[in-house]
Order: sequence, then C-alpha cells, then structure tokens
Amino acid sequence: MNFKTKEAVDVFDSWAKTGKDEGMKKNHFPAFQEIKKIIKDGHKGQKKITLADVGCGNGWAADNLEKENYISQVFGYDGSFNMIKKAQANYPDIAFSQGDLNFWNPNQKFDIIYSMEVIYYLKNPEKFIQECYKNWLNPGGMFIAGIDHYSENLESLSWPSDLGVEMKTKTSKQWKNILEANQFSQCKTKH
Repeated sequence: MNFKTKEAVDVFDSWAKTGKDEGMKKNHFPAFQEIKKIIKDGHKGQKKITLADVGCGNGWAADNLEKENYISQVFGYDGSFNMIKKAQANYPDIAFSQGDLNFWNPNQKFDIIYSMEVIYYLKNPEKFIQECYKNWLNPGGMFIAGIDHYSENLESLSWPSDLGVEMKTKTSKQWKNILEANQFSQCKTKH
C-alpha cells in the first residue's frame, strides 16, 4: 500500500464523535433488510435465539434485530470505544462490549453470528471465521456477514485509500471458499 494506514477503530471512533456514524444505517439498511430476511427465514418457529452483532457500531442493527420475537438476546461487539459508548446510551437494554475484534473471545456461544462490513478490516479474517465455527457458534447455528468490499465491486476498491485503513480485498469466491474451508455449508453470495 502506498499510504499510511490508521486503525479502523480510530476512523470509527471519530465518526461516532462527529455523527458521521448516523449515515451507516442509511447506507447499509437495504443489505441489512436482505440479511434480516435470511435470518428470519432460517429460524421460523424457533424461539429464544441468541445473536452476536460483531462490529455493531452504534447499535442500530442490534436494536432492530432485538425487536424480533424469535430473538431472545442480542449482544453487540465493536472495537470502537465511542461507537460502543453511543450504542450503550441509545439502546441500554442490549449488552454491548468493546474490545479488539482481532482477538474476539466471547464467554458464550450464539445461535447467530451476524456481521456487517467488518470482516475485511480484521488482520486475519480466515482465523476469525474459523473461530466462529469452532468456538462461538452453537451447533446448527448461522454465520451471516455483509461484505461490500470485494474485488468485483469496483467502487469499493478505493475504500482503503479513501479511509487510510488497511482492508483485506478478496473476490466473492474467495470469501465463499474461506467459509466452506471452515465447515460452513449452504454458503451463498449475492452481488
């Protein structure tokens, strides 16, 4: 890379301070609606589902998912201190935790692990996905991620330099292969 990178958490800390994080919901909501439908369709008739929102930002998606009657508990995790502070203030009934997502190690397993636009910021996304399957997802659980930064999405290829943040750029097939290599089945991608 030909630019000095900063940590993604520093960028998102400043977004939370300046209110730029409010645009995240607007920008991600159409994809979130599709993801939410997949989650709902995959859990028909089930109750007491636990969900981890990894990279929850200011908490808007965690709050939206927590209102679903089949989801009993939502936990939000983010690396940005200011995002978590904002999430806790806006949604006090949800448990939010701040920490380095590169070393995410929750003290429980979940029925659903959901992540929106976070995995490509991690130092080792493959290891994160592997740990989700091996250690943090209940048997038969669902891992679902929104990833708009991928090789075929030409608009996204400038994001690392635009933000000054390192991102792992992969093709959608490579992301799918990582999931399948880590025993996730029924993997689908949508562009």
